[in-house]
Amino acid sequence: MGPVVSKLSADYAGRVEVRRYEVDRLSKDSPDFKDVAKLADAVHFNVTPTFLVISRSGEVHGRYEGITSYATLSRDLETELKP
Repeated sequence: MGPVVSKLSADYAGRVEVRRYEVDRLSKDSPDFKDVAKLADAVHFNVTPTFLVISRSGEVHGRYEGITSYATLSRDLETELKP
């Protein structure tokens, strides 16, 4: 899924913030550990990968568990970006 995340990040640079956390590989010594653990508790990750589309106000508007195509994620982002 790394290539999909990289392509989303490049294609939507300046319009959305794309973050990638490998929660199954994150060590407690990582500087992101507390933030990722808090996020994981809030949205209840059941499967990796899990993709979330979160609005500027912090609401989850899209959730995809498992392998997800670039086209699916891009379509959801485009919907969120419409005024």
